[in-house]
Amino acid sequence: MAKYWKNLIFKEIGQLDKNIFSQIKILIADDEPMAQIVMKHFLTELGCEVVVTNNGLEAQSLLIEEKFDVLLTDINMPKMNGIELAICIRNSNAPCRKMPIIGITADMSEEMQQKAKIARMNFLLEKSISQSAIKNIIKNIAMLNCKKGTDNIKPVIFDEFEALDPAFA
Repeated sequence: MAKYWKNLIFKEIGQLDKNIFSQIKILIADDEPMAQIVMKHFLTELGCEVVVTNNGLEAQSLLIEEKFDVLLTDINMPKMNGIELAICIRNSNAPCRKMPIIGITADMSEEMQQKAKIARMNFLLEKSISQSAIKNIIKNIAMLNCKKGTDNIKPVIFDEFEALDPAFA
């Protein structure tokens, strides 16, 4: 009998996660096709709506045309890198300046972490991202958005998400 209830509870939790993730629209900016495919597949499986761009300039243009809840950006890209993109977004007057930004990099040096903080990114994740880490971050962002309501979202500042990512603890 306990196994039945355990399975039922996990089924309910899984459905709750799907409902939370289905409300999230994510923009991915990454110049590597394999990274694009992997991230899009994983996030789509969670239930998120996902749009992919090849660099920061494409992402910036798309942010003018469409509303996104989260930006997931590679740091090292041609044309406009993730740091430059984050700075442009945060310094704009557009609604997207409030959007959480997750940077992805192979370089987790102190210098890179400092650049991410200066750019006011919410997270900086190492390139070998675990699915559970990205799932937890997106889930926490979704829950914060639900609590705040879409009309009432204040600018997201770096410190709001510090506790969620050990890289910035």
